[in-house]
Amino acid sequence: MSDDFYHDDPIEKKSRSIFNNKFLTSFVVVIAAAFFFQSTLAANLSINSSQAVEFGQGIAVSTVCDSTVTLTPYSSFVNGSSSGTFYFSAFQLSNIDAAACSGVTFTIKAYDNSSSSPLTLFSTNTSASITDNNSSFEVAANQSGLSLADSQTAGSFTASFASPAALSSNVYKITVESSGNGSSSVSSVTVSAFTFTEISAGWSDTCGITSESSVYCWGRNGYGQLGNGTTSGDAYGPVQVVGLTNATKIGVGNSHSCALISDGAIKCWGNSGNGALGDGLNTDSNVPVTVSGISTATSIGIGNGTSCAVLSDNTAKCWGYNWSGQVGNGSSGVGTVASPVAVTGLTGASYASGGQNHSCALLTSGSLKCWGAGARGDLGNGATGDSSSPVLVSGITTASSLAVADDFNCVILADATAKCWGFNSSGQLGDGTTTNRSTAVAVSGITGASAISTGTSNTCVIVSGSVKCWGWYGQGMLGTSIASQSSTPVTINGISNASKISVGNTHICAITSGGQVKCWGDNSYGQFGNGTTTSSATPS
Repeated sequence: MSDDFYHDDPIEKKSRSIFNNKFLTSFVVVIAAAFFFQSTLAANLSINSSQAVEFGQGIAVSTVCDSTVTLTPYSSFVNGSSSGTFYFSAFQLSNIDAAACSGVTFTIKAYDNSSSSPLTLFSTNTSASITDNNSSFEVAANQSGLSLADSQTAGSFTASFASPAALSSNVYKITVESSGNGSSSVSSVTVSAFTFTEISAGWSDTCGITSESSVYCWGRNGYGQLGNGTTSGDAYGPVQVVGLTNATKIGVGNSHSCALISDGAIKCWGNSGNGALGDGLNTDSNVPVTVSGISTATSIGIGNGTSCAVLSDNTAKCWGYNWSGQVGNGSSGVGTVASPVAVTGLTGASYASGGQNHSCALLTSGSLKCWGAGARGDLGNGATGDSSSPVLVSGITTASSLAVADDFNCVILADATAKCWGFNSSGQLGDGTTTNRSTAVAVSGITGASAISTGTSNTCVIVSGSVKCWGWYGQGMLGTSIASQSSTPVTINGISNASKISVGNTHICAITSGGQVKCWGDNSYGQFGNGTTTSSATPS
C-alpha cells in the first residue's frame, strides 16, 4: 500500500451532538444537551463503577428566568508531534430568554470525582461567569483569559478559555449556577455512558458505531478517512463522521471506510484508490459518498483492496481492486472497478467480503465460495490458481461466520471451532505451522468461539468473553503473554467480557461490556482513541 505524508494542525476542531437527558424539578430548565466537541472526544473517564464514559453527557440546569436553556461544553485537543492532550476549552449557553434573564449571571465550574474544590479552568480562575446585561452578554470582572462570542439577539453566547487548564479526562461533573433577580440555583452537568455497538480496525485508523447509530473514527487522516470533512491532522480520540446517523455496520480498509445504512444504501469515505469508494468517481472524499447502484444491501465486507456487499436477494456485488479477478464478475487484469458489479453465479449468500487479492462469501447453507488470487491457497479449493468467478471452498459445510484477510481466511463452524486457509507466513492460520494451506485446517485448541476477525497477518477469536489471537506479534498484537509471533492461539490478558473483535493491520480493538472499546498493538497515529500515540501490548 502507499503511504501518505502531511503535517498535523496544532489544534484540531470538531463538533458533534451526542445525547439528550432530561431532569425535572421545580424551576429546573431541561437542557436539550446538544453536546458538541471541538476536535475529538475526551479520554475515557471513570465514574462510580469503573465504566468508561465520555466527557460531557447528560445535563440539567436550574435557572430563575427561563424554561429551556441549552448548554454545550467543548473539548479541544491540542496536538503535538508525538502526543496531545484534551482540555475543557469552552462552553456555550443558548436558547436563553435574554429579556427575562436580564441581570442574571451564569457561572460554570468543573469538578473531578474526588474533591469538592472546583478545577482551574483558565489562568487561575476556577469559574467562568457571564452576565446578561439587557443588551449584551458580558464577561464578569477579573476574568482575563475568557473571551466571549456574544449573540444577544439570538439568546446565545460562547465563552472560550484562552489557555484552558482543566484536562477533559479529569472532569467528572460541571455545575451551572444562575444568580440574580433575587434568587439563585445550582445544578450539575454529569456524564453518562457513551457506548459502541460496532467496531472496525483498519490500516492506521479505527471506526465505530454508537448506540445512537452515529459513526465515529479516530487515527490517521491523510486521505480524509476520518470522514469529518478534513484531511489534516490525525485524531487521537473519536471524531464524528459527517451526516451518518443511521448506520448499522462499519468496515475499515486501507485508508478508507464504508458504512451500511439502515435503508440498504452504503456510504464510503477516504482514499478512493482502485475505486475503493464505489461511487464511480475515483476521487478521494473526506465526507461520506454513496456507493453506486446499491440500495438493498444487508451486509458489507470492506477489504484493503476490494469490498463487497450482499443484497436482499442474497446475491453479491463487489468493487475496487481487480487485477486477479477479485470482484468476481469474470474479468481480471483490471486495476480499478470503481462501481459495484455483480458476482457471477453467486446465490444464497449471507455475507461477502473482499481482501487484498481475493474475496469470499458465506452461503446460507454453511458452505463458502471464494474468487480472485489463489497462489497461496487463498481460495481454499485445494488449488493454487486464480479464478475470476466463485469456486467452492473444500470441506466446509457448516460455517457460521467468515473473516477475510489480505490473502488468507478463517471461519467459525457450527460446533464453535475454527478453521483457516491460505497464506501462513506468521502462523496466522493457527494450526501450529507456518505452512501455506490450500484447504482449511483446524485452529489448534479453539472451542466455544463466538466471533472471529482477521487482519494482515493476525487472527483473533472471542471465547466466552476472552480474546485469543495468533500470528504476527508486531507491537503487541498478541498481548503481554508472548513477545513473538505465534502459530497457535494465545490469550490476551486484561479482557474477559468482549462481545465484538476487529483486527487491523497493526492494531486490534474489541468492544467490551457497557460498549467500551479497548485496543492494543500499534498506536502511532492515535488508532486506540485514548488520547495518546503510545503503543501498548496491554488493552487500553
